[in-house]
Amino acid sequence: SVLIGLVAGTVVAIFLGDADFSGVGQAAAFGVTTPFFFGMPKFSVGAIISMLIVMAITAVETTGDVFATGEVVGKRITSKHVANALRADGLATTLGGVLNSFPYTCFAQNVGLVRLTRVKSRWVVTMAGAIMIVLGILPKAGAIVDAIPTPVIGGASLAMFASVAVVGIQTLGKADMHDNRNAVIVSTSIGLALLVTLKPDLAGMVPSWLSIFFGSGVTFGSIVAIVLNIAFFHIGPHRSPDVARSKKGRNVSLDQVNRMGKDEFVDTFGELFSGTTWPVESAWELRPFNSTTELRQAFEDSVLTAEPSCQKDLVRGYFDIADLVSDENGDLQAQIDTGSVALDRMDDVQRQEVRAASHAYRDRFDMPMVIAVENLASREQLVKDAWRRVEHSPELERRIAVAQVVAIADNRFTKLVADANPIRNAWSRKFEQLDE
Repeated sequence: SVLIGLVAGTVVAIFLGDADFSGVGQAAAFGVTTPFFFGMPKFSVGAIISMLIVMAITAVETTGDVFATGEVVGKRITSKHVANALRADGLATTLGGVLNSFPYTCFAQNVGLVRLTRVKSRWVVTMAGAIMIVLGILPKAGAIVDAIPTPVIGGASLAMFASVAVVGIQTLGKADMHDNRNAVIVSTSIGLALLVTLKPDLAGMVPSWLSIFFGSGVTFGSIVAIVLNIAFFHIGPHRSPDVARSKKGRNVSLDQVNRMGKDEFVDTFGELFSGTTWPVESAWELRPFNSTTELRQAFEDSVLTAEPSCQKDLVRGYFDIADLVSDENGDLQAQIDTGSVALDRMDDVQRQEVRAASHAYRDRFDMPMVIAVENLASREQLVKDAWRRVEHSPELERRIAVAQVVAIADNRFTKLVADANPIRNAWSRKFEQLDE
């Protein structure tokens, strides 16, 4: 649709006399950029510091684009994905310097393009990169692109950047805005970013070495958000870490957990496991806990050291993955667990494959097929893993199923830990509203 809009807009501009393609005839048929055209590199302390600041800022933008892309395609983004993107930026910037270009970074409009076109294949992106490399040595092709009128480019960019804004709103929707710290971070960073954008002359009111921060609303807003996040969540008096929230919505510290009776402990952590509370009761017996890690390990050990019969009964208390690929099935907690993988976006073929694998799995093992979908890279991997597990021996599959239950509990525990992830309550409230 974006390409059609560019072509149609350019055609209209031609009929209106607002498009000039005379430069195409004047451009050479073939050309290669001369490396180090402006001379060999020179290194100075001032230039190095300036470039470090620039690259730090582009790293912030790239990180945001990576998470936004993950939101669009329904893939869980990890630190490995962000690191790979930053390495690609560094390599591209190094090559760009040799070829007399500017530092490179991910472009937010491409995130919007993925959302608008719904083309999410990495092979399409790779092929587009190859095509752009070829076009880069064909000056006539560059002249054609340069001849597209600015209003036409602006129209396409407007749609793409608006889509990026929607992705940003969706991402913010996962933050717990009932936490005043998060509300202050968002409101302050957005407000100051808009101030810098609407008052560009502010960059001229500060020393030259500071002007780079005030020259872009994205840059200034990102830095403010990062600094406030560090100040609110990572600096301050050290105390026992918050590890959960009580039913009344109050943070519960590790010290308070160690003083809990069994009933209160089960009431606080009972949602880690579906259908039963005996793993939580077993974990309570292991108090006191010296760290959040020890508390997490107590839940894991209570399941992994249980009798095989108890383990199988525990697995039977979970929803089958086939029941979760439909919007109408699964309880609130299951919907929260699977939300990041967007199971509702599976196509009919994928759903049919999962149902078939689940049916074969139940016939073979007499258990629901339980999968910790948050640990999967994609929905395609889910289908492959489902069929692979059908071929396991009963003993191996019992252990794998128990490991999946432990992984689900680990993910749920991570969301309970207030300091590690304060957005869990926002997810819960959102699903509760949908359920109502």
